[in-house]
Amino acid sequence: MSVTVEINELSNNSSKLGIYINDRPIYWTGRAIEKPAIDKNPHHFMRYITGLALLPNLINKFTAVTVPKDDSNGYKYKQAIAEGEKALFKRFGAGDDFDKLMQLCTFTDEISNNMLNKQYCNDGLKPLIG
Repeated sequence: MSVTVEINELSNNSSKLGIYINDRPIYWTGRAIEKPAIDKNPHHFMRYITGLALLPNLINKFTAVTVPKDDSNGYKYKQAIAEGEKALFKRFGAGDDFDKLMQLCTFTDEISNNMLNKQYCNDGLKPLIG
């Protein structure tokens, strides 16, 4: 399996990756949202990172399992993720291919965490105001 990651943007407020698995593209985007804090202080904000996690994207693209975009039913969502991981392992389990996919998921989670904590030197676009 060939994997290519193209970093189109990487900043505190917006990140975009193009991930090509066997030349099939999957795009991952994360955006920062800032909401006024509960204490109503105009200088305090709560910060969130939005965007669909990579794992559900991989499951929807490469397996017959469909992970719902709305995770309000936590049990159904977790069940779909568990079934999807098994299906991904069946499809890519030979050699290190499945591990590569899991490393990509960890990579995008780390980018989200770095964005949340403003650990990049570039702020990029202004955050969305919620």
